[in-house]
Amino acid sequence: MPISPEPRAEYYMVLPAIWRTAVLAGLLPGLDQLGKPPIRYLCVGCLEARIGRRLTAADFTDVPVNSRDPKWSSFAWWWRSPRLSRRLADPGPKWEQMSVFFPGPSSG
Repeated sequence: MPISPEPRAEYYMVLPAIWRTAVLAGLLPGLDQLGKPPIRYLCVGCLEARIGRRLTAADFTDVPVNSRDPKWSSFAWWWRSPRLSRRLADPGPKWEQMSVFFPGPSSG
């Protein structure tokens, strides 16, 4: 798994479905979830490696730790790695890219 490039932790919260996918991807064959200690933290790179794609802003929950509002800047978790900052600001695929998967009405 990739190692966080920064000495500080990347504090964030993702949607439950994203976290569940990452946790299940990390389970070893033959071990059930009860036989392992719970995973409480993954750096952004490790989470992305487990889910097999890059995170976008839509993957994060709407909580203060993910907020880009400077009113939270006095909290220790406000520090962000450049990588986490980019993910929180990334709107994800544009409609033009998604139309390959979800074609609009035909014209004609």
